[in-house]
Amino acid sequence: MKRFFATGPMFGRGVLVCVVLGCTFPAWAWKAEKDFSFKMFPQGSLKPSVAWTYKAEAMSQTLSAISNPPARSGKVAVTAPSTDTKTVTADLRPDAFGEAKSWYTLFGPGPAEGERSGRVGVEGSAYILPLPLFTGVFASSAAKSEIGWQWTDVNRKTGELRWVGMYHRVATTAGPAKTKQSQSIRDPIDIRFFDRLTDDVLFTDSFFDVFMELSGDGDGSMTLDSGKLIVDTPAGAGTVHINAGSDYTDVRGSLELAVNNGVVTGVNTTGVFAGTMPALGSPAQFVANIGLVDLKFDYDRVTPQTVNAELRATVEGSGAVPEPSGAAALLIGSALTVFRSRKQG
Repeated sequence: MKRFFATGPMFGRGVLVCVVLGCTFPAWAWKAEKDFSFKMFPQGSLKPSVAWTYKAEAMSQTLSAISNPPARSGKVAVTAPSTDTKTVTADLRPDAFGEAKSWYTLFGPGPAEGERSGRVGVEGSAYILPLPLFTGVFASSAAKSEIGWQWTDVNRKTGELRWVGMYHRVATTAGPAKTKQSQSIRDPIDIRFFDRLTDDVLFTDSFFDVFMELSGDGDGSMTLDSGKLIVDTPAGAGTVHINAGSDYTDVRGSLELAVNNGVVTGVNTTGVFAGTMPALGSPAQFVANIGLVDLKFDYDRVTPQTVNAELRATVEGSGAVPEPSGAAALLIGSALTVFRSRKQG
């Protein structure tokens, strides 16, 4: 049996009680962070902005806590370089806890004309204590962080984009209560073009999109770390979906992986990811080198006219330790549905 200690700050009196009594508990953790850089649109005005949403909840049969301080969301214009971190907690002290964190960094312009770079990240954890004296029955958290760049009066729509580095992880931990846990992360980079006069969306495309999800009541994890996919899921069920490039980029590829009860149950890879995954029926404990993807893009033939444009780099994550009967979840409501979408328009 493992004791669970998530990264980041310690979690108030709940952890202290558990450490003193030597208990174990079901828990989950998720983290997603990526660094990226791009070169494009050397002409036209450029305005960066950031947006964030983060929320944590916890409930027992007698107590509830929702984001202390309250859940936050917002979108602001910023100047590069700049950085910020947002954190919320829901701490029932001692029987349930949730934490959500989001952060971003805007780096200054690079040496090449039109070069920009940034980092976005989210992280969260939660637990319920299966102790006779405590009746923690529900805990969850969710976070989203996004950097956007907006251009006006864009004529040339070509450039390069690099997925410089990333660290994504979802994990479950076994506990005596055998409580099923569920968590997911998503990591898209999208671009949109707008009519300069009406602001109507003319065209939308995706450079990258990563989705990872894991659920179960035992020890397990899936990690994407700087081009390596590390799967260690002897129990539970998990999926990985990765798409890179499109019809308007020089390289593209897709990766679909499904594991269940310690076995690879689904595999499909194309393009730059072809042949990187183990065969069907293989143990769901392996390390695969899928590499980092650099791509060049050209949208001039899609929108030949002068337009406005926006690039968005996003990471988001969520998860929960639900109460088996679902009664507590009904009281909580559908707080995290905004984070559960695998694909946004």
